[in-house]
Amino acid sequence: YQAKGFPMSTIGRIQRRATKGGDLLEGYISTLIYNFRFKLVAAPTSANPNAPKYHIVTRNNAGIDVVIGAAWVKTIKRGEKEGDEFLTLTFDDPSFPKSLNVAAFKNSDTGDYDVVFRRRQDSGA
Repeated sequence: YQAKGFPMSTIGRIQRRATKGGDLLEGYISTLIYNFRFKLVAAPTSANPNAPKYHIVTRNNAGIDVVIGAAWVKTIKRGEKEGDEFLTLTFDDPSFPKSLNVAAFKNSDTGDYDVVFRRRQDSGA
């Protein structure tokens, strides 16, 4: 998926892996600054319709799982992929210069999700 006139860069991937406990979504982000693996863990059920569906968890240098963000399931509202679901993810940690907001769209060839980044355009430009 690519919005017309707004180039996006693929900076990672999310894959579904079957485990004894059920399916697990695992991924990675790889840029010049960020290079880490993560997994999506189901968030507690909430009555709030804006609550995230997943927590984003990674391991720190000491091998301890830490939550570094959240992910929401959204639906494409127009275009040829209208009705398809995608993920929006926000990664944030005190060690990051600023939060990283990305989207993940299902790749029809592989079944994986391609994690894409699009820099927001200045509305005054």
